[in-house]
Amino acid sequence: MSLRFCRFLIRSIVLVVFSSGPSALAVHPELSVVEANRVVGLTFTAVNPNADPFNTIDLDVTFTSPSAKVVRVPAFWAGGKTWRARHASPELGVHSSVTSCTARDD
Repeated sequence: MSLRFCRFLIRSIVLVVFSSGPSALAVHPELSVVEANRVVGLTFTAVNPNADPFNTIDLDVTFTSPSAKVVRVPAFWAGGKTWRARHASPELGVHSSVTSCTARDD
C-alpha cells in the first residue's frame, strides 16, 4: 500500500451524528472528516434554559466504530444552553453516534 493511499484513508474518516429519539437537546447534524487518533468535537444546544444544568442534566454520546466497538463519552456543559462532547478514534471509516440525555421532557 503506497504512502499516498494511506494518507487518503486517514483523511477519509467520517463521523456521522444521529440523534436518538426525542431529547431536550438539539443536535447539529453534520459530517466531520478527521484523521485517526484526532479529536472530533460535537456541539449540542438545549431547547430550553436550565437553572443548574451542570448538576441536573446528564448528556452522553455513544460512538460506534466501523468494527462495532462502542465507546460512551460524557458531554460537558459549555455555558448557557451549549453542551459539547469530544472523541478520538484509532479506527478509519464511518463512525456513528447516538445521544442519551436525562432532560427528556424539556
